[in-house]
Amino acid sequence: MRGIDLVARVHHLRKVDFRRGLKQGYLDQLVGYRKPQRPKWMSEEEYAKYPSLVLVRHLKYKVEQKGFRTREITLATTLLDAEVYPAEELASLYGRRWSVELHIRSLKTQMQMDHLRCKSPQMVRKEIHCHMIGYNLVRAAMLASALKFRMDPCQLSFTGAMQAIEEFASSLRLGSRRRDDQWDNLLEIISELTVGHRPGRQERRELKRRPKNYRLMTCPRNPNRNRYATAA
Repeated sequence: MRGIDLVARVHHLRKVDFRRGLKQGYLDQLVGYRKPQRPKWMSEEEYAKYPSLVLVRHLKYKVEQKGFRTREITLATTLLDAEVYPAEELASLYGRRWSVELHIRSLKTQMQMDHLRCKSPQMVRKEIHCHMIGYNLVRAAMLASALKFRMDPCQLSFTGAMQAIEEFASSLRLGSRRRDDQWDNLLEIISELTVGHRPGRQERRELKRRPKNYRLMTCPRNPNRNRYATAA
């Protein structure tokens, strides 16, 4: 309804049979998804707006990576034309979903969002919004640098760009009048902070925050403080 297309993995409960449907190639077919029953949270008026049938394209491909076992992935997409959207390009597009995990890692690690310090729900929302605003500012500067120097934004270092912007912000706080020149210098510096091309890179998940050897606080702070003050 909004004109947005989808490329996703087929739901694990859906059985895909490539012997049926409209063939578009080897392990490439068109099928129809019927509208399911109305969920409880959706009103009848909203449910009636959705079409009773949606055409979906199924395609299967193999992922062969040196040192890893071969996997088969079945995709479901609304990009139906096999000539305009070949299966190889859709497989490459779906493989880029890992960049989302890298962006989340930049938020949690580089911008230190993994440990929120506020206590109330309202302040936690504000803290998350502040992190998102700062993240979008860094990404906007990286995009401006990539467009100016004709580079791929994925080649630029997020940590390096964030550190360069911090230096640029300090000069702005001094009230400098050469902001345009400083902005151009910032974009040039960001363009020089590149990262290596490491396709298919995987790292083990390990705990980095070491737990402190103290007991957990199981009672309010003031009574606990008064008890230790009396004992002293």
